[in-house]
Amino acid sequence: MSDHAFEANVALRLALMERGEVTALLDLIGRCSAVMRDVTIERNPAMPDAEFDELARFIRQTLVPGTFAGLSSAEWLALLENEHPEVPLVLRGLLTTAEKFTSTSSFESPDAPELIVRLLGKLGQIIDSVHLPHPASERGWQWADFNAGWATGSANAEYELPSVLRAINEPGGQWLPPLDTVGSGEPRPHLTYWFALSVVVLAHLGWANPIRGITTWINRGMPDDGAVLTSVKRLFGAEVAALILNDNVAAVADLLTPKALGVSGDDRLLASQLRQQCLGDPVCDLAIRQNERWSVLLLGGLDALHLKPHLIAMLKHSETGVAGKALSRESVSGVRAHLHVEHSYGWYEALSRLEAQLPVRHDGRSWRVRVTAGDLGHLGEFRRSRKTGRWFSGKHSSHMLGN
Repeated sequence: MSDHAFEANVALRLALMERGEVTALLDLIGRCSAVMRDVTIERNPAMPDAEFDELARFIRQTLVPGTFAGLSSAEWLALLENEHPEVPLVLRGLLTTAEKFTSTSSFESPDAPELIVRLLGKLGQIIDSVHLPHPASERGWQWADFNAGWATGSANAEYELPSVLRAINEPGGQWLPPLDTVGSGEPRPHLTYWFALSVVVLAHLGWANPIRGITTWINRGMPDDGAVLTSVKRLFGAEVAALILNDNVAAVADLLTPKALGVSGDDRLLASQLRQQCLGDPVCDLAIRQNERWSVLLLGGLDALHLKPHLIAMLKHSETGVAGKALSRESVSGVRAHLHVEHSYGWYEALSRLEAQLPVRHDGRSWRVRVTAGDLGHLGEFRRSRKTGRWFSGKHSSHMLGN
């Protein structure tokens, strides 16, 4: 298993943990940390192994699929020096240490107990952050509202994207995500839930490699960025991990990627392989089947929700089909522009072709373009990354997670 596949598998299993598993693991981390602190204080290289063995078994059964590579000298150094290591590295460090202790009944280094306490603390922080309670409301807009217009196919009302995008554009706003995540029930439940998330991942985050972006973000504990990722976490929580297994989202990402980046279809292949591996593992398979949202997305066929054609229509529609496109420069700032399209189909494609119409700024910075659509309203403010060539909204550091 490649490093990327291993990391994606860890992110998936971390996201799929049930509340009882989260509570049990956090309790076990607390007990192990207490034991290790006693070892550190007493400077005793030996340690009671009951808690450590239990932790190792839990990690292997729940979070670490199959075999894993031992840590290289560079990776050990990263664990020692990096204050924020990602969870796959933390887990490998803990398991490697556990195996060494099991074989010798002592630690090779007197500093090992202190390192283990730090790794346990980091693991606990990440799990806490990923599985932070997800407040929701029965008031205000609901995913069930998304079915408005679905039966008749009128415009894009079926997606109720304006509500989602208002939340995305107001990460600190006084809103709560909807309690009902079923979305449109005619004809496909949860379609609008996954469609809205996919639009944000592909367009607002601008990720050419959604699997890498989601994997890295989850394995870092889904930190807030004060922008798009903060809103995504509030809206969807750890559910974003399901897109790791959906090769249709990866396929649309390829279509939106500038040719100069040379991105291949490896992401789609990895998504398919990971889905097969996960569904072939009893623990992972059961977790997916018990989660209605995940099972609808992943178990009904290659594209049970028809996400790919819907996403292509929304984001990649040919420019000739973008009705009433108009570009204006805002005279007050001189550094911002406004793109308006009458109909939202193809809006991201229209945005992607703006570069030739905007003069080069003398300060070398990127233009900020406010995008609106007649049927959806304000879509967000975007700029073009000089590193990736893709348009995105929010923090450039967040954009780079998936590129």
